[in-house]
Amino acid sequence: MTQLSLHVLLSFAHRENEVQRRRPGPPHQRRHEQHNQYHLIRPIISRAIHDVSVRQCTRLVGDLVRILRQAGIEEAAFTLNNPQFVLPNSDALTSTSSNRPTAAQALVNLLLAPSDFQLDVTLTPRARIQIRGRTWFLPLTTTQYQVHLLPPLNSTDATQNSLLTSCPPYRERDGYPDLQSLKVYLLTAIPRALADLYLPLAESLSSNPSQATSEPAEEASDPIWVKSVRGNAIQDSTRDAREVAFELDEKSNADGSERLTLKASGIWYEGSEARTKFEHFDSVPGGEGQASPTKTKIKDIIEAVVTATEAV
Repeated sequence: MTQLSLHVLLSFAHRENEVQRRRPGPPHQRRHEQHNQYHLIRPIISRAIHDVSVRQCTRLVGDLVRILRQAGIEEAAFTLNNPQFVLPNSDALTSTSSNRPTAAQALVNLLLAPSDFQLDVTLTPRARIQIRGRTWFLPLTTTQYQVHLLPPLNSTDATQNSLLTSCPPYRERDGYPDLQSLKVYLLTAIPRALADLYLPLAESLSSNPSQATSEPAEEASDPIWVKSVRGNAIQDSTRDAREVAFELDEKSNADGSERLTLKASGIWYEGSEARTKFEHFDSVPGGEGQASPTKTKIKDIIEAVVTATEAV
């Protein structure tokens, strides 16, 4: 297959060279000085890089969605859209004009064009993103990524996306130069999206009279739940020691492979005694964050901290 591809690309290069010779060149440059590049191996490398990028990005997003669903966010999901090739219409291909490419030329031009794919990802009901990947042919053969904010579920207004204020993506044209840069953004954005999602829950639980804290009546005060300065935790501003924090990082396995782990940890005080409640959610089946029917969810940790009692 590779040998056949090289023959096709070499024939295409000769044809392009012939077309270039028929065109008048710059007046200050002699014809024999004009350099024509024959891209024979680069298109094959570009296609291979594109296929690898699709697999790696899909695996990364799939691991993140698996973690979020373990944590109790049932809405977490993603959809991959890998556009198929669209050939020119038959009229354009059968045209006798010398300026129009033949069917073979049109096919090769299509294969040499930048390759795109996109992933629509729901992290939380309030945080949805679209990851666009494009593999460039020239000047560098590489895949770059862009992140765009999508409207929340049951909404058509992208400005209501919680990440717009807590962790907006890089908006320049070049976006993220590689998958590692994209991963760094996602590992930063998801904990902040979780804090945005569960802050209203903490506020509603603390305002419910039936969810009374264990503090004496004379010491009790209305809690004011806010996000931390880093944005990856929610805390009671009236009690410094009540907090629920989210951390998402990458860890190494014994065999050298990597896994993603989300840690949700809560801390509060009952009198002078510190209490904690935490849970790990792991991207590797069978790891410390393996899902189970009795596994504590993030909602359970929020309830335990806000009500100052162990969640059942």
